[in-house]
Amino acid sequence: MFSRVVRNSHAKAAGGGVQLDMRVAIALEVPLAMREAHEGQLKLAISRLTRIATLQNNSILAQGALFLVHGMADPENPRYKLEGRFCAKSFLELHVLGRSTHQCCASIRDGSCRHCNKMACPALHKRVFSLQISIDGASAAAHELLRRGARWEVMQQNLRFAAGLLEQGLIERLSLSFTVQAENFHEMGEGSLNATSIYFGKVANWGTFSPAEYAAKAVFLPDHPQHQAFLAAMADPRLRSPRVQRGNLLEFLPENSAVAA
Repeated sequence: MFSRVVRNSHAKAAGGGVQLDMRVAIALEVPLAMREAHEGQLKLAISRLTRIATLQNNSILAQGALFLVHGMADPENPRYKLEGRFCAKSFLELHVLGRSTHQCCASIRDGSCRHCNKMACPALHKRVFSLQISIDGASAAAHELLRRGARWEVMQQNLRFAAGLLEQGLIERLSLSFTVQAENFHEMGEGSLNATSIYFGKVANWGTFSPAEYAAKAVFLPDHPQHQAFLAAMADPRLRSPRVQRGNLLEFLPENSAVAA
């Protein structure tokens, strides 16, 4: 009964009889795809879920369903086995130092440290364990394109300062994060800063981009015109460094993409 209701509603929407909010569309598409998967039509279900997950990248429902159906299609792939991967301990995040007038703990994460004189901030010393800085490019062109209003020379100065804190033992970890997209994937292996680690992950759409804009950025999608160039960039030996965390890009390493093919 439920399946018939979903199918009939979907047919009306597909025929242009009704206009659906994206959240309603997801609520219809996901159960329909799961029904298809249950019936053994895994390729059809994956195709449907891939489309909806691309249109609404921040939908946990769509992303989770796509992950589940991929696991049904490839049950021996360790990527889809989640047992033992999650730590039960809660995570603590320090945004601003307690009982301090300094506000730079929040802003230092984007490399700007704009709210205080970072060279004269003794309240920070020995009280910050780790710095995490988003840097979505290894050149002025990519950085200033993706970070509107940013200046590459200022970012470089602040990165050198952060690296100095690590070298002096004033912090224990310096982590960089790099959001991979069409504008910067070719720079993934260019980083030279002596950071503890650098994380690479897919660009996500949290409502910032239209579906068309996101599809143009999502170079990791198989039908993207630069997808083969992206796969070639993933083969860069510099991405094999122990400091590199490849996050949700692991499936695009040469050995993994070959198995998937």
